[in-house]
Amino acid sequence: MADRRFVKCNGEAITRLMDKHSLTNDDITNGKTEDQRIKDDNKVSIDTLKRAIAGEPLRKRNVHKLAKALHVMPEEIRQDCSPVPVAASGKCPPVYTWEHLLTGARNVAGEIYRDGELQIDAVLTFPGPSSIFCGLVLTMLPLEVFMRIPAYTAMFVGSKTRITSQQSEHFWMVKAQPFNVLVPKHLVEDRTKRILVIDDTILTGGTMERMRKFFAKWRDSENMKFACCICYEGRTLPTENPPEIIGLPDLEIRQRFPMPWGRDSFCFEDAFRADDAHSRKLPMPMKNSK
Repeated sequence: MADRRFVKCNGEAITRLMDKHSLTNDDITNGKTEDQRIKDDNKVSIDTLKRAIAGEPLRKRNVHKLAKALHVMPEEIRQDCSPVPVAASGKCPPVYTWEHLLTGARNVAGEIYRDGELQIDAVLTFPGPSSIFCGLVLTMLPLEVFMRIPAYTAMFVGSKTRITSQQSEHFWMVKAQPFNVLVPKHLVEDRTKRILVIDDTILTGGTMERMRKFFAKWRDSENMKFACCICYEGRTLPTENPPEIIGLPDLEIRQRFPMPWGRDSFCFEDAFRADDAHSRKLPMPMKNSK
């Protein structure tokens, strides 16, 4: 069994990040990294740096020290993470921060509230990171507008989770591997509502496409739009159906990338990968419209 106190680093990712920030070995080991002043007990030894670049196992605390010196999260320099690709411009894609999300939220808000008129009647979002980004979007609107928008949250459940008869009275289930989406019936059955579905990232686009097909049974396509902060460029190809609103217009060239909450872009979806071991009935939810 592998010793969980140790992890292997991705040497290629480390050297790429050092090149990106113009850092030498001495910069890393002496703590001379931009605005950072590393205390002695947080410095990275030259032996640790060499072992990391060689892909040898390191103690987790040393991986965290090295990641801090490189201005990234520890997950980005682990061996089980893909190297950060270089965009056509020759620059490495960003590590997304809260400032990026705030900018994206501001841009989405600008699209749904134009010339003093709100372009939607209700929003639908999902638990976790998506609801965080949705909240940021709404708070970018004028208070008197923000407080009047009905906000609904869908529920994600495991693909083999059975919902109760009581739950089925309040939700429609949309199948989307590796999970299913429970959508509030109250939102769906009002065919005149202009609905905006707000997600934090759109990567595979699988959930978006299944939701589009589901809502097409109930309303005209012009009354159903999707918005996200970050969109993987594969969703914008001519054969694909991209979201109508993208908060950060520079498309992401990776499918997995760091987000402000400390995990990568698939953090929520990954929670349902081991669904077979966790299938269970859920308690009856509270009414989730505001």
